[in-house]
This record gives sequence, structure tokens and C-alpha cells, in this order.
Amino acid sequence: MRHFLSEFYLFLTSRPGAICLLIVSACLLIIKETFALYHPVFLIIPIILFFSVSICIIRRFRVTKRGYDYKFWGSIVFHIGMLVLIVAVFMGSFTRFGATVVLPLGMTVSLLDKDFVGMDSSSFVGEIPFVQLRLNSMKMRYEKGIHPVDYTADVSISIGGTNMNEVIRINRPVHHYGYQFMYYEGNNALLLILRDSSGKKLFSQYLRVSDNPVNEKITEILPAGITLYTRFFADMFMDGEKYGSRSRELKNPAMGIKITTKTDPFKNIWSGILKVGEKAEFEGYTFEFAELKPVITMKIVKDISYWGIFTGWLLFIIGLFIRYLSFWKKIFRKEADKEAVGVS
Repeated sequence: MRHFLSEFYLFLTSRPGAICLLIVSACLLIIKETFALYHPVFLIIPIILFFSVSICIIRRFRVTKRGYDYKFWGSIVFHIGMLVLIVAVFMGSFTRFGATVVLPLGMTVSLLDKDFVGMDSSSFVGEIPFVQLRLNSMKMRYEKGIHPVDYTADVSISIGGTNMNEVIRINRPVHHYGYQFMYYEGNNALLLILRDSSGKKLFSQYLRVSDNPVNEKITEILPAGITLYTRFFADMFMDGEKYGSRSRELKNPAMGIKITTKTDPFKNIWSGILKVGEKAEFEGYTFEFAELKPVITMKIVKDISYWGIFTGWLLFIIGLFIRYLSFWKKIFRKEADKEAVGVS
């Protein structure tokens, strides 16, 4: 048993052992991020790798008898960078958090609300911070009414018992308490209501739509056995029997709709244009375009391990530079000697 432990210790503190542990750690990290599998067992390998590299560093100081040179210190800095990287990835498993929030205008949404929040990543602890968001206003600016150039959202953020208002733009996130709040996407949501002949609601839902009328959205209403094909016109115009949008600016909003049944998808039971507040009646049903509401999608991220990973890679580069400094000096010295010989 003692012989086995001795051999195992030598393997862990050897270069092949470290490489093997690095490969296993990378595989576990890929599995964790790809399949969203979180288990504390995944942390055992990085812990073993950390102690393996630490022992290797200590042994280098004990074994090295001659004076410490560039190779020695370069190797030490490189391995310290590896330790920093391991710790950063390890701590990131406990602190990393990411969520996607759908935020309708005038509605307060908590990160605990699963109807509006999707978790992109979470720590092993699995705690969800109590953060509340409210969209107060949203503006979309277009060049010549077509090309989007600026998206602006006035958002109220409540976190850590502190309330604040922020104007957030695309690619300009704000930071509070270690969290990054990023404006990811902005569009509009249509409240569509379907009632039967008795006035009972069979469908009442906000549907997010694109400001590009070319994009068609398909929605199935199972209780009524019908399918909706909708297009949104932000600035509708009519040319004979054809409809279009002059721009993507919200000037004359309307919805183009086509309704078919599940049993006969090629037959239109109703088609036409509806504006906000208008209704359509067909086969005992009443369909209403009840409300138009701006909505944005936000990304909330917290990951302090980025700085550790950056520092680790920086130490990698510095260590390699120091490690091979003597090598490059020899190359340059040989080139200088050749030039000197040529001159003489």
C-alpha cells in the first residue's frame, strides 16, 4: 500500500500527471458548460491539480542546487499563473451567474419569476439573487426610418436594498454590486385575445414581434384548433390590396393576420389588418388586437473569475517570455557575432 501511495504521489507531481489532470479538467469543464451538469464531484480534479502544481513549485526550489536562472524563474511564474487560473475557474463555479430577462414596459420582474426569466448559468450553490427590474421607457432610433442606430431603455434596478435608475444602451452595459446589466434586444409585444361565442377567453397572450414586416410569426391556439400567421407593420401603408411598412418607426402600428384551421391549413378562415383596439369576428370567435407594449430582453451576468483567468494567462505569457529569454539572447548574440565577423 505504501509503495502504491508513493508511486501515485510521484505521478501526481510529475509532468505527465499534471498534463493528464489538465485534460480531465478541460473535459469536465466542457461537459459542465455544454450539458449544464453541475455536481460538486467536478471540483475534485481541479483541487488535486492545484496541489499537484503547488508541490511541483515547492520541489523546484528544494531540488535546484545551482543559482536560479531565467529558465527557473520563468517556469515558476508560468506555474503560478496556472495556480491562479485553477483558482479562478474553481471560484467561478461558486460565483458565476447568468440570466436572460424579458422585461415588458411598466412591469416589475423579479429574477425569481420563471415566466420572464431564463437561467443561462448558475453556481453549484444555485442561489438566485433577489433582483427586481422595471422598464420605464424604451426608444429605438433609426437612420432614414429603416436602419437601427440606437436602442435606449430607462430601467429601474433594485438590488441589495438599493434602488437606482439607469439608461442602458446596446453594447453599453451598466455594473452594480458585481452584476453586469446588458441591453440585449428590443422589440414590441402584441396582446392578442381570442374569445368564443360566450365571451370566454381561449387565448390571451403577449407575442413579441419583429419590426421587420418580412418576418412572419406562427402561433397555434390549441383550444380553438386554429393557427395564426401574423406580421407587424410599425408604420403601415396600403397600396390597393397590398400592405407594407414605410419604416420601422412606431408611427402607424398595425398587424397583418391570417387565420387557418389545423384540419385545413391551406384555407384562410379570416385574413386582414387590425390596429390596436380593433376586433375581427369569424365562425363564432372574436379576435382582438388589444394592446401594443414595448419589451426588451436583458442579460444579467456576474463572474468575477474573468479577472483571475486574465491574470493567469498574463502570467503564462510573462513566464514563457522569461523562460526563453536566455534562448533569445543566444540567438541575438550569434547573429551579432556573424555580423561582426562579416564586417571584419
